Amino acid sequence: MSMGKRVKARREALHMTQDELAKKLGYKSRSSINKIELELTDIAQSKINAFACALKTTPAFLMGLENPDSDHARILEQAALAGWDISLDDDTQHYMLTKNHCEVELHQQDLTELTYKVFDFLNEELSQLANQQDHAVITPSYFYLPYYGRAVSAGEGQFVFDDLPSEMIEVEDTSKNRQADFAIAVCGNSMFPTYEDNDVLLVKKQNYLQTGDIGIFMINGEAFVKELGQQCLISHNKAYQPIQFNGDMRIDCIGKVIAKL
Repeated sequence: MSMGKRVKARREALHMTQDELAKKLGYKSRSSINKIELELTDIAQSKINAFACALKTTPAFLMGLENPDSDHARILEQAALAGWDISLDDDTQHYMLTKNHCEVELHQQDLTELTYKVFDFLNEELSQLANQQDHAVITPSYFYLPYYGRAVSAGEGQFVFDDLPSEMIEVEDTSKNRQADFAIAVCGNSMFPTYEDNDVLLVKKQNYLQTGDIGIFMINGEAFVKELGQQCLISHNKAYQPIQFNGDMRIDCIGKVIAKL
């Protein structure tokens, strides 16, 4: 399992939205988390400890160096579910578990008798929570769309839809986003600054657009994201010339870009 998939798995196990994780880590929006989970970008080395703390796990687990069933991973999992705050001391590389003025230090290497006592205590607390009848159910306001990966070009063109979607992508549940039929990633920078390389676009399937609309177009079997102009397709990056229509081209409109994640 890749680091991006481990991040997604931990986040979903904690019932945490991408927005919530982004806020914990100081990102301006959920877009950065989304790109990490889709493996479009990597976590900076300096951010791994912060990700581990926010996701109530260890850096070793995120990097694939630790079994999720290891003692440390299990203890942090139980601590998170029981409402403990977890921080990592950068100097000692020890975890601090804090709750209700109680503080416990968890060493990454040597498991102590105290660690096992903490684990037993957390299990007992979780058992008590499980017996309560008034749990509130939180339903995240997200839905899922097919995601095609880096299949559309904002550059010189690229083949599209050669394979079925490899996964489903989490999308905020808004009336605008609900119009989209699939998500697709941009490859290239010809639509900069509107869209950048690796941006994820939400697309509504339709075979017509109005002048000025941005859509996904197939030209002789290659796919582009462009703005529809008068008998041409326009790039927002001034370094790229418009693609002028001519009789030798086969041009198909795949859909209209609804939004960017």
